[in-house]
Amino acid sequence: SLGHKVLVVTSKFRHFSKKHRNSSYYFENGVKYYFINETGYKGNRSFKRFLSHFIFSINTFIFLLKLRIFQKYSFDAIINTLPLVFLSFLVGIYTKLFSFKLFIDLQDKWPDIFIIYTRNLPFPFNKFLKQLILYTSIIMRRNLCKLSDGTISISEEYFKWYFSNVPIYLYRHHILREKLYLG
Repeated sequence: SLGHKVLVVTSKFRHFSKKHRNSSYYFENGVKYYFINETGYKGNRSFKRFLSHFIFSINTFIFLLKLRIFQKYSFDAIINTLPLVFLSFLVGIYTKLFSFKLFIDLQDKWPDIFIIYTRNLPFPFNKFLKQLILYTSIIMRRNLCKLSDGTISISEEYFKWYFSNVPIYLYRHHILREKLYLG
């Protein structure tokens, strides 16, 4: 934490093991960890996963509101990971309401990664679904650029993908002198 107050808010559900953590709170090396409820899921490509992430997003938003309103907790900045798009939008609204900075951490090309699965679907459904995914992705990225103050990425490729089809006036403030890659 290097002298900063660091708070990590994440899910009680472990994505890789598909099991829930037992605790709601954890403290280690000056970092506070809060684990937020979500339903969990078995399949990575399932409606149940989508629903679980939706519930997690709402629970996280409520948790952040309670922190701010009841404990007067203030942030300098919030880093939110993508592909949790709905959470990113809620956190974006939260940061605008309370004047915090929001940085989007690109960890996945969601929802574009699902385009590959449209290949095996019958025509014209495959073409329609592919266009729907692309359109959703563009709208999502444009709106996140409006809400956020910067972007972190694991690679140059992810930066290029994220800012493709996004007008420059929406992401001009995201272009920094230094690029931060986490990979």
